[in-house]
Amino acid sequence: MEQVYEALLRRAEEAVAEAHRQHRRAAELMAFVAELRESTPAGIVVCAWCGNVASGGRWIDPAPLLAPRLRQRLEEQATHGICPSCLNRVSAEVAAERADNRP
Repeated sequence: MEQVYEALLRRAEEAVAEAHRQHRRAAELMAFVAELRESTPAGIVVCAWCGNVASGGRWIDPAPLLAPRLRQRLEEQATHGICPSCLNRVSAEVAAERADNRP
């Protein structure tokens, strides 16, 4: 019975953690939708490094929201920039490369 209890407890805790992740994702999407409604098509920015999409400063991954053909059109027609996480990563890579190339 102890094994059943432990397995049930572990799975219930995993389910709660997954529900929290889904709730955070839903909140992010609702905030993105609100930003998107207040912007224009010209206000959409695509990260040239990872493909995430921003509207009003909120960045999301559009893959689960758009069919591949629409994602391609978005990447072709939207303004391109760099999202904060890619900027941090690229900046660190550039700094490391500069440090390696110093005499």
